[in-house]
Amino acid sequence: MAFAQMEHAHQELAELLESQGEYGEAMEQTQALLALHVKESGPSHPTSLTDLCKLSKLLQKRGKFQEAIDVLDSAEKVRFVTRTTNRSNRTECYAQGSD
Repeated sequence: MAFAQMEHAHQELAELLESQGEYGEAMEQTQALLALHVKESGPSHPTSLTDLCKLSKLLQKRGKFQEAIDVLDSAEKVRFVTRTTNRSNRTECYAQGSD
């Protein structure tokens, strides 16, 4: 299966599971999506950071607040390093996770 097809399948399934309140299963799909994005584009790519934000949001929905904070902290550290080394490669993690 091509990268784009795998990416689309994981993303669609994660969104469907989240909409049905199946947060644990949605997390598994989002983690698989993150792994694809990190392998394809690296951990500091905005898409990878967005995946971390989505994971944090799902953790919050499961009541795992400290884990959610830890995930956002890791995303912020990557974002900070990226911002200081390449100002054009940014993402807004906190905006993505706030509904």
